[in-house]
Amino acid sequence: MSRPVSTAHGTALAETLTRPLYLVELGFPVPVRLSSRETTTWNSLLWTAASFRLSMPAGNWTLEVFNEALLLGQTVLTHGTAGRTAKVYHLTGEGPFAADDAEQLLDGEMGQADIGLTVRITLKPRPPQRSPRIYFNPPTFNHLPPDGLIITTGAGTTELTTKKRSLSPYGAKRG
Repeated sequence: MSRPVSTAHGTALAETLTRPLYLVELGFPVPVRLSSRETTTWNSLLWTAASFRLSMPAGNWTLEVFNEALLLGQTVLTHGTAGRTAKVYHLTGEGPFAADDAEQLLDGEMGQADIGLTVRITLKPRPPQRSPRIYFNPPTFNHLPPDGLIITTGAGTTELTTKKRSLSPYGAKRG
């Protein structure tokens, strides 16, 4: 399958020696975007130069990043990796790069993380599994609409009511 590439990317591909560029995006609340070479801009986003190793032994992706000033380790501990996205892109040549120049190698989620002088994160090639981070009870979620509220849309009218629950496991109150 062929696809158009920018002039800079086409020139780089025609050269006998190319410098690969890997971009890694970790989906924390403030995304961490890492570049395997110098700090660069791609797809209108800034990718920070970082010392990292990306490996794929036996189909399992592993990202190992130097834990500079313990910042990435602190981010992993604070926000966790469960249900967080991970993306890996590959480019060749020199910038500036067009949005279509990158080949996406991985669109998955982060797995287990080990933190030390480096942060090692397992990357899983599958969609993120969601884990609940919002609790529906006071004080974190205390703005439920009142019982009896009527909502009208183009599809019809809906009245919000509280579901009545029986205290008996058999479905009827005992008296």
